Amino acid sequence: ERCAFCIILNSRDAHTLAVPHGANSIDMALSDFSCRDTPQGRLAFDPVIPGMVEDGDTDCDSYRNSIKRRADSADDYGPIWLDDSVGALLQALEDNGILDNTIFVFQEDHGQETKNTLYETGLRIPQFVYSPGTIPESTLFVGPVSTIDVGPTMLEFAGIMPSYDMDGRSWKASVTDAIIDKSAHPIITWSGGDPCIFFDNERDRSVRCGCYKYILIDEDSIDEFTSTTYQRGGRQGLASDVEVLFNLCDEFGKYATDPNDNKEAVNLIDTSPTEATELKEILQCHIDRTAPSVNEYRFCGMEETKEAEPEKPKVIQAPAVTDITNTSAVILFQTSMAAKARIMYSPTRRGLRRRRNRKSTRYVRTRASNDFAKTIKLVNLKPGRKYWYRIFVQGGERSKRKRSFTTLRN
Repeated sequence: ERCAFCIILNSRDAHTLAVPHGANSIDMALSDFSCRDTPQGRLAFDPVIPGMVEDGDTDCDSYRNSIKRRADSADDYGPIWLDDSVGALLQALEDNGILDNTIFVFQEDHGQETKNTLYETGLRIPQFVYSPGTIPESTLFVGPVSTIDVGPTMLEFAGIMPSYDMDGRSWKASVTDAIIDKSAHPIITWSGGDPCIFFDNERDRSVRCGCYKYILIDEDSIDEFTSTTYQRGGRQGLASDVEVLFNLCDEFGKYATDPNDNKEAVNLIDTSPTEATELKEILQCHIDRTAPSVNEYRFCGMEETKEAEPEKPKVIQAPAVTDITNTSAVILFQTSMAAKARIMYSPTRRGLRRRRNRKSTRYVRTRASNDFAKTIKLVNLKPGRKYWYRIFVQGGERSKRKRSFTTLRN
């Protein structure tokens, strides 16, 4: 039986798409080091990587020399090296028969002039998602997403319910619900309305809602020359002030991509006071709700965005424990809509505090999601012991009350 897995591969220099750092370093790595040299020490033998380095076909030195042959300049070494690495990874997945059941997320950084700022060329990065069994080729997601959305999205695709609230928002439902004809190439956005996305760098803050984006620069940082956003924006001819407002869309309401029409060159703070005030209030809401003194974060955004937030599933029928034996019990409950659920149980009430290092805490999940009525059987229990449990509904809420039952004695 195959187990679920998660692999994170990190290129050390995303600007050049290279494993080593910088184009010159790649040239040095190819020329001055052998295949057996690694950051952890020297290998006893040449590595064998199907798709890159293989026994009796392409040895390691031949492969490394091929990088230079295929490159037009040293700047190409990184992209070639990483492209080969991605291909080798996909081949490994295919060789193991799991490529069609794997989601591949590729993200890239950039080396643009306004990096490390709150302008678009400092915030936006490319993201590609490859999922042969789920998402058709050429599918385009045009809604604004954040890197913090990757976590909850991948967990939902894997059918895993996190034991704590996550700041990100899963886009799985928006993608899967929109794809009806698997052969089509749909253009997709958020099914519940575009969320507002928040950014921060140093002591500066920003929010984007729909077409409009608002940046608030810390005034002390301007006086102290410590605001990278303010300094680099001014040098690149972008609007740079304590408060700036941009309309990032063209006349058709689409996100503007024309390099000759940079929407962040003109500050609309005085000509669009309504939008400026609204985004300023949303940003302040976010700052207040993410303060260290606040225990629970609640979404800040436009009223229409919050109203469009889809209803979340929840437990609507109090759980009932039946068929209790000395080593097992069956728990019955009902959810408000079709969703998977799981039960967290422990012989101690403290064990339900969701600390993963508690060896006594266990989880049992429902196998089907299409039924509202749920049945979960707990087994391998100890005779004559009291157990506490709590219910979690995937994509929804957990039961607020901790309940208990006691197994029969031998």
